[in-house]
Amino acid sequence: MAASRWRTIGVPWTLVAAACCALGALAGAAGVIVLGPAAALVPFVAAALFFIAMRPRMSACVLFAAGMALDSRATDVTKPLALGLWAFPRGVQDALPLTVNPFEVLLTLVTVSVMARPAARPTGGLPGLVRLVPVVMLAGMVYGLGRGGPGNLVYHETRGLIFGAMAFIVTWRLQPSSREVAGVAIAGTSALGLLTIFRYVTTLAGGRSGIPVEFWFEHETGLLLSIGGVLGMGLAFRLPRDRDRVLAALYVVLMASAILVTGRRSAILVILVGVMVMAWMLLPKRTLLLTAIGVPLLFVSAVYLAIYWDGHSGPLAEPARAVRSQFQPDARDESSDLYREHERENLQRTLAKSPVFGIGFGLPYTRYVELPVLGFWPLQFYTPHQNILWLWLKMGIAGIAVFAGMWVLAFSRCVRGARAVARRAPIPAMPIVLGSVLVMYLAYARVDIAFAGVRSSGPLAIALALAFMLPAEPGRPEADDA
Repeated sequence: MAASRWRTIGVPWTLVAAACCALGALAGAAGVIVLGPAAALVPFVAAALFFIAMRPRMSACVLFAAGMALDSRATDVTKPLALGLWAFPRGVQDALPLTVNPFEVLLTLVTVSVMARPAARPTGGLPGLVRLVPVVMLAGMVYGLGRGGPGNLVYHETRGLIFGAMAFIVTWRLQPSSREVAGVAIAGTSALGLLTIFRYVTTLAGGRSGIPVEFWFEHETGLLLSIGGVLGMGLAFRLPRDRDRVLAALYVVLMASAILVTGRRSAILVILVGVMVMAWMLLPKRTLLLTAIGVPLLFVSAVYLAIYWDGHSGPLAEPARAVRSQFQPDARDESSDLYREHERENLQRTLAKSPVFGIGFGLPYTRYVELPVLGFWPLQFYTPHQNILWLWLKMGIAGIAVFAGMWVLAFSRCVRGARAVARRAPIPAMPIVLGSVLVMYLAYARVDIAFAGVRSSGPLAIALALAFMLPAEPGRPEADDA
C-alpha cells in the first residue's frame, strides 16, 4: 500500500536509489579519510552480519566450505581470498585486543546466531561426558595462568579447541542431514583439490620453483584432502545409480591427485589408515566385493612399490616414499622423524614431572633434548606435533581422559550404526565415513598438529557432533540371508 501510494504521487525511485548510493559512497569515503583504510570493510561487515543473522544455516555451510577450500598458505592467484579469510589487515588487527582472523570472527557470529534460535531436535542424545570438555579446557587455562602463563599465549594455544567447540555447537544445534554435510564437504574439498593442483602446476612449477616442500601447503591440507577421499569412497559404495558412482569415483581421483602433489607423506599414511578402517567396517556387508577389489589391489601395490621403492621422485612416487620412510627414510624424512622423536622425549619427560595436572596452557614444555629453533613457528615449544600428548600435557590426566572418552563414545556409535544395518541393505555410508575420519584424526594427531589449529580442529569437531547424532542404541539388524 505504501509503495503504491508513493508511486501515485510520482516519486522518482531511480533518483532516490542513486542519491542513496551517492550518500553511501560519500559516507564510506569520509570514513576511510577519518578512520583509515579499515573503514572500507564496514559495508562488508554490515552485510555479513545481516546475512548471518537471517541465514545462520547457510552462513555456516558457506563458512565451513570456504575454510576447507582456502589454504592459509596460498601463494597463487587465490592469495587475496585466503588472506581475506585467514588474516585481517595489519591496521585492523592492531586495533583488536586479541589476535583473531576473519574466519574465527565469522564463526563466532554464526555460533551466536545459531544459539539465539531454537535448536533442531537432536536425533541422538549427547553424552554427559561431552559436557565436561569445556570444563577441562577452562581448568587447563586457569591452571596455566596460575602458574605464570601469559594470557595471550594461553589464548593462542587454545584457539583450535575454542573454535572447534564452536563448530561442534553449530553442528549439534543445526542437526544437518547427511546430504547437506556431504554437499558442504564435497564443495570445500573439490575446490581445495583443484586449487592444490593449480598451485602445483603454476606457482610451484611442478615442484621446480625452488620453494621448500614444507612451505608448499599447510599441513592440514593433506588431511582435509584425505577426508574427501574417504568420503568419496563411501559415496561410491552407497550411491544407487551408475552415473553418481562414476562422479564419486572422479571425485576420489581428484582427491588422490591433489594428495600426491602436496608432498606430505602424512596425508598418504592418513588416507591409508582411513581406507583400512573403512574396509574393516564394510567387510561384513560386502565381503565378496571387497575381496574382488582388495586382491588385485594388493598385487598392483606390490608391483608399484617394487618399481618406485628406490631412485624415483615426483608425485607418483609419493606413496612409495611414505611407506619407505617407515623403514628406510631419506635424509629429509630422517631429519623430520628425528625432530619428532626428540620432541616426544621432551614431552614425556615433562609429563613425568606432573602426570596428574600437566603444566597448563600458556607454558612451554621443558627441552631436555635441544631442538633447532624454527623461526616461522612462534608456538614451537607450546604446541608440539604429538597432539595427543599435548592434550595430556596441558589439561592433565582429567583432560586427556575426557577427550579420549569422547572419542571412544563417538567411534562406538559409528561402529554400532554400521553394524545395525542388514547385510543386503544399502551401505550405511555416514557411520562408516565418520568412523574412518575419527581414526584418521587419531593417527594424524600422533605426528602432526590436529587439535591446536582452527582449520584442522573444525572438521574433527563437526565429525564428532555428527557421530553423536547417530542413535545411541540403533535398532537390531535384520536377519542376513546367507
